[in-house]
Amino acid sequence: MCPTAAVALRELANRGEHRTPATRNLTKQSTLALLEMAAAHHSTNSGRCARCGFAYTANVRDCPKLRLIRHALEARGAIPITQPEKTNIGMCVGKPEAWDLAGQNAAAWGRAIDACQKCPFLAQCDKQAKRSHVTNVIAGGVAYDENGRPIDRKAFHRYIALSSASSYIRTARADHEVAA
Repeated sequence: MCPTAAVALRELANRGEHRTPATRNLTKQSTLALLEMAAAHHSTNSGRCARCGFAYTANVRDCPKLRLIRHALEARGAIPITQPEKTNIGMCVGKPEAWDLAGQNAAAWGRAIDACQKCPFLAQCDKQAKRSHVTNVIAGGVAYDENGRPIDRKAFHRYIALSSASSYIRTARADHEVAA
């Protein structure tokens, strides 16, 4: 089995559990490099990806690597958030980076919330988010903090500053306890 196919199968097997090594490697790439990589993954006359050789089917228009690259670019706000391939699921399914508060900035949060507002499953997602007590994520068009409380959109910058400061304090305390 080729390495690219092995990575794709590993990603499918571990979906939702953690980021795959391929995804972590993409986060280290510059936006320009990701755009260049995406351009290299396109269909040829033989029905295969020009870069990785993935065989396309009638239902699969993008190779797994191109999907990973698109997810990374969407999370950065470099390309618009696209509708998933299945029409009965929300835009956020399979793209956790764009709706996760960690590692994002206020502008990215705003883009994710705007995308939620356009989603046909907004009401359903909002009910589920309130029922399941979500944390550190954007769900149903609302950003939730680590305690599951909604964060006012006007207060994103203040929340980021306060959470960064409290994270620094927790780390300093832990380091001090280890040293003691």
